[in-house]
Amino acid sequence: MYIQIGILACIGALIGWITNILAIKLLFRPMNPIVLPFGLKIQGVLPRRKEEIARSLGEVVEKELLSTSEILGSVLENTDMKDVKEKLSQKLGQVAMQKLPPLLLSLAGGSIQTLIDKFLEGDGEAMIKEFVSEAAHKAGGKIKLADMVEEKINSYDFVVFEEMIIALVKKELRHIEILGAVLGFVIGIIQGVVILLF
Repeated sequence: MYIQIGILACIGALIGWITNILAIKLLFRPMNPIVLPFGLKIQGVLPRRKEEIARSLGEVVEKELLSTSEILGSVLENTDMKDVKEKLSQKLGQVAMQKLPPLLLSLAGGSIQTLIDKFLEGDGEAMIKEFVSEAAHKAGGKIKLADMVEEKINSYDFVVFEEMIIALVKKELRHIEILGAVLGFVIGIIQGVVILLF
């Protein structure tokens, strides 16, 4: 009696495990639609809905995780203003020496670079932050992070896309396989008991 229940439990565990493995595989395969008789088509859920998934992921990233303005704000916060002022000073000095008339340069006593440095030292940081903040605000309205994420995902070959998803949820997929075996084992025991009682 117990041997029969044990055999049914093991068969149930095997069926549950194999069923869940096949169910996981069918999420990704077949990549291209296979046409069956009577016009039925079989295709993996993820390849069939790749574009929809890409669009949804893009929207989630932009609305829930990270907005363009947050990215640009982070860039602004982490920018070394001293370095920016030095580079801006050098560039403005070079442009002034090339573009300003010699008469104006001689009136400045040849110290145009000193004037630029003093200006940037005083008001430069506030001016740079204001300029970058305005540019970030304008760019935030034009740059669509959701579209960028969607385009990037759609550009991946599906095999790469599949590898990315599996890498993210590998442990969870393994748990689903084991859970199938456990449920199959329990169902096998129940079947064995029902058969022996009735």
